[in-house]
Amino acid sequence: MKKRITIFLTLVLVIIFTNNSYATFTTGKGKHTFKVDNFNADTRISLQSFLIGLGISENSSINFKLTMADGEDSDGSDPNMNFLVPSYDGYSDETEYNLSGPILDISYQYIPRHDLFVTPNSLNAVQIGLKTYEGEVFDQAGTNTVDLNKTYLTFGLLSRSRWEKRNLFSNIEIAYDPREKGGWVLDSQVGMEFKIIDNFRAHLSYRAIGSSIESKQGFAFGIKVDY
Repeated sequence: MKKRITIFLTLVLVIIFTNNSYATFTTGKGKHTFKVDNFNADTRISLQSFLIGLGISENSSINFKLTMADGEDSDGSDPNMNFLVPSYDGYSDETEYNLSGPILDISYQYIPRHDLFVTPNSLNAVQIGLKTYEGEVFDQAGTNTVDLNKTYLTFGLLSRSRWEKRNLFSNIEIAYDPREKGGWVLDSQVGMEFKIIDNFRAHLSYRAIGSSIESKQGFAFGIKVDY
């Protein structure tokens, strides 16, 4: 995983400094976007993300996002992340899934040139991508029963207003693997973005992530810069 992340970051940096890209749904008024985000899944778990958005054309972009889990269970062990996996062999109320590395998302966004997607007051985009992460399943005794690595195809719909100083936004994404029983993970949020100064913006939202096993809800906040 570390080797793949190093290669990934190297490629992203090469693209950033060589690509003469356009402003799009993700990148706002700049050619590129950097965004940090923190989602408080519950009182003991938070997901911290770093996103890089690169405009490809006036209505399409590609996004790279790394997400790390932070927190611990009441006994001091790594947090139970069952809400991120739809199912796994041997699952019960006494087993738990722990991440062993970051979550990697690579997605492509597209704004169709249609009145349903582009209006004077709003922009709407569709998204497709891949989500991958590595982890381990532990039983109640703390024994590692299986290494569980996941890769999902993701589909999303995003919407935001087109105001100057603040914007309402919402998005919904489903990650799916047809080979699994109940093989879906749903990630959705709704919130507001505020202009801080120039090309810096902050956002506050309510987010929910859930699978057929478990779900988590809470507030998320973040900052992004377009340039």
